[in-house]
Amino acid sequence: MVKKLFLFFIIIGGLFTLNSCKTLYPNGMLKTPKDYKFNEIKKTALQEFKIGVHDVISFNLFSNDGFKVIDLNSFIAGEKGAGVSFIVELDGTIKLPILGRISLLGMTAREAEIFLEEKFSEFYVKPFVMLRVNNRKVILFPGAEGNAKIVPLPNTSTTLMELIASVGGIPGDGKAYSIKLIRGNIDNPEVYLIDFSTLEGVQKGNMLMQSNDIVYVESRPRIANKLLTEMLPYFSIINTFLIASTVFLRFQ
Repeated sequence: MVKKLFLFFIIIGGLFTLNSCKTLYPNGMLKTPKDYKFNEIKKTALQEFKIGVHDVISFNLFSNDGFKVIDLNSFIAGEKGAGVSFIVELDGTIKLPILGRISLLGMTAREAEIFLEEKFSEFYVKPFVMLRVNNRKVILFPGAEGNAKIVPLPNTSTTLMELIASVGGIPGDGKAYSIKLIRGNIDNPEVYLIDFSTLEGVQKGNMLMQSNDIVYVESRPRIANKLLTEMLPYFSIINTFLIASTVFLRFQ
């Protein structure tokens, strides 16, 4: 009788665990179908960092090729301090003193400097612009549960390889051959698949990071460990039941 009960509970526990198989792999996110067509890594993906929506931009403006600084604060009521920051809005524009609303969307920092120098040349002699994007960041899922993080980009030439190295590399349960880079509008993103397990794939790791990129290193599901964790409460219940049954039968 005891053996039959034991077998019965083992079967019930196993079926319950298999029916809840999603709990065995809770960190499986950003999945793509087997036939998903990833974007091809072209030279455009290797280009310098470009200004995007929600970027915070600050710059200094000089006249006479840098001879005299122009205080932009004097044009903005209530602003104090040495620098002023401007946010790229959803339509890709920023609102600047004198110039009004202009678009810097998709420009590199150098292209934006040249563009602003041309615009300010209508008002100043040989304007000189020094521009900086202050809030460059990437969302990184490095391949281990609970280790997702927002990583600031220290410069405009941070590569994918440097980004992963900055957080200690790919953990033991991460798949070096399955790294997804998601870029652009989340409604219609560009999705790249990079394989760091081969030399050819590593060479593609020189992709330059753009602000708000999402990098996801797929992890190996540790099914055996998770299955054991799921089953332990049932084993405990069965063990308690068997002990109680044994004691009960002994006194019969």
